[in-house]
Amino acid sequence: MNQALPAWLAELPAALASGAAVVMIRHAERGPLIVGERGDDVPLTAAGRRAARALGGALPGALVGLRAS
Repeated sequence: MNQALPAWLAELPAALASGAAVVMIRHAERGPLIVGERGDDVPLTAAGRRAARALGGALPGALVGLRAS
């Protein structure tokens, strides 16, 4: 994963302050999948945890809803 945070992350608070918004995020960086194993048990890497924390810190105000698959 690129160590620099994406440019859109810095712009997110201002974009959300302008009104309601839907933000779709694919996922954070995780370790490799093992053949024959399910992917939902693979933990995030250290970089993935940092990125997830940075995103959480960039989301101001109250979260109205969250959907995951």
